[in-house]
Amino acid sequence: VTYNILFMLYIRSQQMEKVEELMAEMKAQGIDPSHHTYAYLIRLHGVELPDENELERVLQEMRQKGIGGSLVIYGFLIDAYGKLKRFDKLNELMEEVERSGFKNKVELLTRLLVVYQAEEKHDMVDKIVDTAIATKKHELDTEFFEQALRCYTSSQNYSKVQSLLAMMDEIGLKPDSGVTAEVTKALCQAGDLEAASEAVKNVDFAPR
Repeated sequence: VTYNILFMLYIRSQQMEKVEELMAEMKAQGIDPSHHTYAYLIRLHGVELPDENELERVLQEMRQKGIGGSLVIYGFLIDAYGKLKRFDKLNELMEEVERSGFKNKVELLTRLLVVYQAEEKHDMVDKIVDTAIATKKHELDTEFFEQALRCYTSSQNYSKVQSLLAMMDEIGLKPDSGVTAEVTKALCQAGDLEAASEAVKNVDFAPR
């Protein structure tokens, strides 16, 4: 646990020498890196100081040690491949997640939406949202819908915004006040005051 905390601190401050010293110390003491350690290394080589060769080396070592995916590892890999613009790798990763029977897929899908929104890949946003609704509509949570709403508000796809709001209402979910403010502003700018009024009616003002 102590090593993992140090790893996290050194990686966040991008102290590569300290990271290497810590790895050497662990090896000298016969301590194998845990899945948390590898997650931090994925974060380092994929997001903080992107280096695809180092990232692949870490993943290969992880596989050799029989360490599988976790919510943290998959999440950092989504961030990493997004940062590296390796969208082919993102597709492969989600295929692996599907094959593994991983249970927290919705949280990973939400993270994927963040990546594709940042890259303005609207076709991929559509694919993720449409497939998720078609296959796991009642598993989707408020966070997924909120991120999808942000994507469609940003791309000015107001028909999708209204469709998602109606679907959330249908399955008993409500967006928080911050997301509703973004959506309402966009709908007002688009001149759809009726839809904006409906969005405000469905807001969840409870703190999270």
